[in-house]
Amino acid sequence: MDYDRTQARNFQSEHNNNVLNNDCMRKRMLLRGEVDLEEALESEEDMRLALQYPLKMGEFYKEMAERSEEIQELVASHFGLKRNESAKITVGKPFSADNKEIWQHGSFNLCIRVSTEVKGLPRWLAFRVPLPFKLGDKTAEGKGNCEEKLRSEAATHIWIREHCPDIPTAKLKGFGLPGGLSFFESKYLSFWLRIKTSIWRVCSYLLRGSRFCEYIPQRRSTFLEHGYIITDWIENQDERLLSSRTLTPEQTCNLYRSMSQIMLSLSRVSQPRIGSWTINDHGQISLSGRPCMLHLFELENAGIPTHIKRNITYTNADSFYLDMLSCHNKRFEIHPNVAQDRVDAQGVASDLVMMQILFPQFIDRRLRNGPFLMRLTDVHPSNVFVDKEGKVSHIIDLEWACSLPLTYQLPPLRLFGEFPESPDDPNYEAFWTAYNEFVAIFQQEEQSRGLLDDNGIAYSQASMMKEAFETGRISYLYALQNPLGLFNIVRCQLKGFFDEVPKEQLNSTLSRFWTGNMGEFMSKKLEQFETYKQEVISIFNSDRSLFI
Repeated sequence: MDYDRTQARNFQSEHNNNVLNNDCMRKRMLLRGEVDLEEALESEEDMRLALQYPLKMGEFYKEMAERSEEIQELVASHFGLKRNESAKITVGKPFSADNKEIWQHGSFNLCIRVSTEVKGLPRWLAFRVPLPFKLGDKTAEGKGNCEEKLRSEAATHIWIREHCPDIPTAKLKGFGLPGGLSFFESKYLSFWLRIKTSIWRVCSYLLRGSRFCEYIPQRRSTFLEHGYIITDWIENQDERLLSSRTLTPEQTCNLYRSMSQIMLSLSRVSQPRIGSWTINDHGQISLSGRPCMLHLFELENAGIPTHIKRNITYTNADSFYLDMLSCHNKRFEIHPNVAQDRVDAQGVASDLVMMQILFPQFIDRRLRNGPFLMRLTDVHPSNVFVDKEGKVSHIIDLEWACSLPLTYQLPPLRLFGEFPESPDDPNYEAFWTAYNEFVAIFQQEEQSRGLLDDNGIAYSQASMMKEAFETGRISYLYALQNPLGLFNIVRCQLKGFFDEVPKEQLNSTLSRFWTGNMGEFMSKKLEQFETYKQEVISIFNSDRSLFI
């Protein structure tokens, strides 16, 4: 099938459940939903990027569709099948009306369901490819982010399977990096290659103490521009995505209990530093990558340098938090859409100064040197499968998993709905009720398993969660990793823990200490915003954005 630009546009229309409507030319399509020009100009998101995502997604679908045979042969090679046997592996067509569920995309990956007809193989496989235009791989600041994400996610799969086998994850079948290096399960490689690799690894272990994972690296000759991960496809009658279920109170308790057990399993092994697991070209995994937190990739995708190199890890939590604060400052400095007028700029600067002033108030610095625990930071209803009783049956997409300070050991907030940035939010009471229900169940599980022991010191993670709620630490930590939500949280929640000061007086005073020559800086920011508005209008009215 010849997938042209029109078909790419048709995909986006179907994806958003919209029909092209020539009478509504002032609307533009986003990956989720739609926007008019006024909404685009008022949005805190970088609409120069968001308006172009649908077309880029359609073009990415087109590229993958044109390479479906290549993908088919690549998947077949991971199971030791020869080229003439690749017909037993089938990649569905993305735009077929009968195959709407075969190609799916989330925020950062395209997932293709692959079927097999080979005895002994899973019936369905998931072939996931990172989206370069969402991860910063097309920017100077984020070039190589797709490879970094793949190395981290694959290494996390391997580490969890080895150290926490009770956590139900999709089985990793193989993966590949941009440039041509792939990792295969040894049982599907030739006998002589397994022997040669085993001898080399034994010698490396005896000479250097090097340990290797079960996956063996080999060069591939196809699909070189992109990386990928192959896992089992989770689909059966007994389990469904949490996002497609409405749970009863009893099922919700089962969900919270099983999620608590997963978190406690991860925390059994205290980590030596803050960072992410990664895998090198020889198949060795180590906790030697920077913390792969989502917002760092989003900042770099927007052209904002984080100045956190890929091999940076932290043995001191203070340094980690200060680097996170520095990223927010850099966003204010560079991003043209952070402030829309002088009063707004004063408020933003004041909020950032407040975050730095409040740092010792909300962070327990007695825990600066540990313990550090593994966390799955991307747990949300579309990444969790549950059974009929509401228990977690599988967790998919282990991206953004990190070793983080104990103070970051919080409930998976996205299971409770959108984080309420203000007490006026409609879901404010429901969110915090669910939070406290989770903590109560977590405490029960923690008591049955025993407290976390780090160098002879016992820590109650449930107590840390309660304290985070009571002191407002949870809001501070949430703001720290959410650039778009930081300002509302500071203004509507954190300031409520202190004596009230007139807003105008506070902003005009504190903002002066964000940088020297603040008046000159604010003038430049307003000039940036005017340029930004013209760029958004230009993209909005061009064929770089899809309209309905």
